[in-house]
Amino acid sequence: MVEVASFVHKADFGYFVAIAAPDAEEDELRTMFDWGNWVFPYDDAFDNGELKVDLDGVQRMMDELLTVMNNETTFRPTDPLVVAFKSI
Repeated sequence: MVEVASFVHKADFGYFVAIAAPDAEEDELRTMFDWGNWVFPYDDAFDNGELKVDLDGVQRMMDELLTVMNNETTFRPTDPLVVAFKSI
């Protein structure tokens, strides 16, 4: 766990989110920053590097996060992390 924490602290997650969701409002970005810093250190997809090679998957996740934050109540996310995000 120490290795993962060290890696995450070196990463610029804020920059990553800003690039992945360039049209997000400031409060939406802040929510995604906080959520990502909370979830990703424990996420197998991040730890195993799958998100680094699945840019379409990253874009889908970011789109789903923004849809949830826009309070589209009929939206049903497909990504398990976004499902958890919506429930919170």
